Amino acid sequence: MILDRARVSQSPLLDAVAGAAGRSPAVFHTPGHKRGRWVPPAPAISDGMAWAWDGGDTVWAPQYGHDLSEAAQAGADLAARVWGSRRCWFLWNGATAGVLAMVLASVRPGGRLLLPRSVHRSVLDALVFADAEPVFLPSRWLGGWELPLPPAAADVPAGPFDAALVTSPTYEGICPDLFALARAAGPAPLLVDEAHGTHLAFYPAPAPPTALRSGAHLVVHGAHKTLPVLTQAAMLHWMGTASEPDAERVARFVAMVQSTSPQPALLCSLDAARVEMEAHGAERVGRAVDLARAARRALEESGPYRCLLPSDLPAPFVMDETRLVVSTRSLGLAGWQAKRLLEERWNVWPEMAGMWHLVFIFTGADDAQSVQALALALAELARDAAVGVVGRDGAAGLGAGVQAGAMPAPGPRVMRPRQAALGRARKVPWEQAAGAVSAATVTPYPPGTPLLIPGEMITSEAAEYARTVLALGASIRGCPDHGRNVWVVDER
Repeated sequence: MILDRARVSQSPLLDAVAGAAGRSPAVFHTPGHKRGRWVPPAPAISDGMAWAWDGGDTVWAPQYGHDLSEAAQAGADLAARVWGSRRCWFLWNGATAGVLAMVLASVRPGGRLLLPRSVHRSVLDALVFADAEPVFLPSRWLGGWELPLPPAAADVPAGPFDAALVTSPTYEGICPDLFALARAAGPAPLLVDEAHGTHLAFYPAPAPPTALRSGAHLVVHGAHKTLPVLTQAAMLHWMGTASEPDAERVARFVAMVQSTSPQPALLCSLDAARVEMEAHGAERVGRAVDLARAARRALEESGPYRCLLPSDLPAPFVMDETRLVVSTRSLGLAGWQAKRLLEERWNVWPEMAGMWHLVFIFTGADDAQSVQALALALAELARDAAVGVVGRDGAAGLGAGVQAGAMPAPGPRVMRPRQAALGRARKVPWEQAAGAVSAATVTPYPPGTPLLIPGEMITSEAAEYARTVLALGASIRGCPDHGRNVWVVDER
């Protein structure tokens, strides 16, 4: 074989990651350490995790039998004390592993999970693994913004169902009344995907509700999203209420969904962050709230932007103000278009974009320069849009439903998620997808409320929506060929 040395010398991943780091961007997305701006003062973390630290399962800890997992559990026990749970597990396969474990532990095969449609795709994957039947709560949308709202207690049916699951806060920072939801769902356990809310335990008063203080049974924390933790490190908490599952059942499923080769760097970053938050968590989170409020005021005063305000939310919903949600409608730009312009022209990187909005995250890593960089970039984007330097054609040619921003209503569900996902499938272009049954979870990203779940019939409106958001710069997860095709159930 002749070696192509030109190809051997390429390193696309290394080049891409190094290129991002070398730009020193103004970061308003996860992880919470903001590219090393907020690092716990622990030598193993602050000095950079060297290759020598990656020693597999063996550590130097006579009191724990020199076993990494035993030492990690000791750290998790301390984290349980800080966040207020009865038991905690450190996760090195991300919050996704925690979501899978809590659903598998709580919903028996053939059982029913009560949930809103606006959940992370890992919840829908858990339905496939558990062979569970989803019972979807009514979809709520925030008028004027077309943002998904969490469910309210009044939405919870009488049952029966094995468990109820909600996301709090949502990707836009909206929190439901978790105490009322836990009471309405009982005696079934309430599972909370609090992946984006690990910092809420340190929030200044009046604080949004935290799942562990509101009657939830199992809670997932994507710790890296808002704390100084390496990406993919997370926690699962158990509160030990009277409802099933018990801690040992949860532990079995945690072991099932995680790699048998834990990564020391991820575990150490969780342990170091716990120490940092005990010492300085309230100060850091309080500052993040203040800075996000300052950025919101600056944008509202300078125009033409509209920012989501706590007063925009109807009762009983409240807002995590470390999330800054900015409308792009006045620019004539879809959120995905504005996001790419900010990244490429002004080196400002949002957390996510939707059809007509952007989301920026403030964490303990931010300072006054963060506010200045963001305000300046958005002011210049508005100026360029006003004079036509960047296109104002984001709404051109879009149907009324797509212009509104909300996803189309789902088609009828004709198969169980597991049956559709694990059966025979074929891929078809979106132009030919209407009337077929989806074999996959399809989510515009980031971060992704599902457009389709396995077993749902694909409507012409859903196919049109997918084609439109792709053209506007969104990516679609769960589809082959960079989103151009979709997996459908092969009924031949």
